Amino acid sequence: MKRMGILAGAGMLAAVGVIVGPRQWRRMLDWGATPEEIHRSLRGDELLPDADLVATRAISIAASPAEVWPWLVQIGVGRAGAYAYDWVDRLFGLDMRSSRRIVPELQGLAVGDMVPVANDGTGLRVRAIEGERVLATSTDDGTWSWTWVLEPAGDATRLISRTRMATAHQALLARVATRLLLVPASWVLERRMLLGLRDRAEGRVDATTRSSPRATSTAATETAATSAAATGTAATGTAAREIAPEVYLLGPWGRTQTNAYLVRDGSSWVLVDAGWENDGPRIQAAARSLLGPGLAPVAILLTHAHPDHDGSARELAQAWGCPVFAHPAEVPLATGDFAAMGRYAGPLDRWLILPLMRAIGGRRREAILAGSSLAGIVLPLEPGGAIPGMEGWGWIHTPGHTPGHVAYVRARDRVVISGDAILTLKVNAWSGLLRQQQGLSGPPWYTTWDQEKVTDSIIEIADLGPTVLAGGHGLPLAGPGTAAAVHAFAARTMRDPWATANVPSAGCSGTPSMPRRPGRCRAAAPPHSREVG
Repeated sequence: MKRMGILAGAGMLAAVGVIVGPRQWRRMLDWGATPEEIHRSLRGDELLPDADLVATRAISIAASPAEVWPWLVQIGVGRAGAYAYDWVDRLFGLDMRSSRRIVPELQGLAVGDMVPVANDGTGLRVRAIEGERVLATSTDDGTWSWTWVLEPAGDATRLISRTRMATAHQALLARVATRLLLVPASWVLERRMLLGLRDRAEGRVDATTRSSPRATSTAATETAATSAAATGTAATGTAAREIAPEVYLLGPWGRTQTNAYLVRDGSSWVLVDAGWENDGPRIQAAARSLLGPGLAPVAILLTHAHPDHDGSARELAQAWGCPVFAHPAEVPLATGDFAAMGRYAGPLDRWLILPLMRAIGGRRREAILAGSSLAGIVLPLEPGGAIPGMEGWGWIHTPGHTPGHVAYVRARDRVVISGDAILTLKVNAWSGLLRQQQGLSGPPWYTTWDQEKVTDSIIEIADLGPTVLAGGHGLPLAGPGTAAAVHAFAARTMRDPWATANVPSAGCSGTPSMPRRPGRCRAAAPPHSREVG
């Protein structure tokens, strides 16, 4: 079985190479660079003379080298980010928040300093700096170098980026994976990085100049005011909005409209989900503004262990001195068990993330996993659906997106916090995600473990007849028509497990929307619901 898996993986990689073709391959390695730039020797090439994989990428920037340099020297994990796709970096648990301002405290980069590419501070060590023209770096193990060269071009700057890798020491499959997976991935991310750096240096983004007194030492402290404002959603800052009695929405935040929820039950309260890794400060601020200082939650409850839902859980649990709870089947994923990641992988994991994690080597992989692990903090939820300290609430197992996904339910008024079992943002179409279209949707198929179980869980939630549906992404759905809307969506999903859109339904008649089964339908409410926001 293991050999069949290796052969299947090799076949998939070979197919990718055939589809891409040699011409497109060269374009990915040499994006934006001229033939002269590609073949020219650059300062820093001597750091890895035996490299067998070289990429030279370049971009023209309508600014002087002195105006580009401050943006370049502040990059890095836990610094000013990479100016690329932060959400992709966070899938790997990386502390990425691309800064929109020049940070004075990050300008003193010197030879011997580290440009971190992992949360543990490991990365590229600075080997040479020449004025504000050359930044040459390499890893301590001598397998990767990255050099940036700024050259005046009239009133503009030519930024040349060259990466060199030595892969001869890797096993054959790892070398193939490096070329067929890392090269396309690095092209996508580095292209976005160069464009992001250009836009900042040219003033195309809302950037504060280097003299701004509001600049801080890390991009993490910029919090979500940046990402929330950029999305055009109603959520900004740290305001909490009540969507049902004693249930408060924190979010939606960012391009993926991620939510967390603060839930009170008398004098007790819990946090449901914890956003991305850098969302902790705004979650704490929202709790203080609503409850006052010093009132810690009974627990942090996770719907599942993905980095956009458990990212700040460790930081918050340590700050508040409270436990984190997840379904027993989710605990291995929450604690960074790489074998469990393989067993419960979704398509994106199988096609990209797991091969990349294997290709980077065991030591680097373990460092990345340890940086986001909840080992020693997360506890399994109690059997039977009870939640400690929250007598009015319970949990139900809603597997599919992940093996231990759960939804949290208040029985008396059927408020359902559904996590990613059912969303109110159309995440399964690029147009829906980019335009942030509201609408009922199953979990993102590309990060989902078992689509058949997803369908069962959607039906399970529809059976509850929710009056409020509070998903992990998008504005919650509330109003007298919510139960009917969720039921119609479940009916559509039964017919087509890949369905992502809400469709009108006649209700619980059993025809044509959904075959009637015992306990399947609750009394249908008038077909009217509204988004809370």
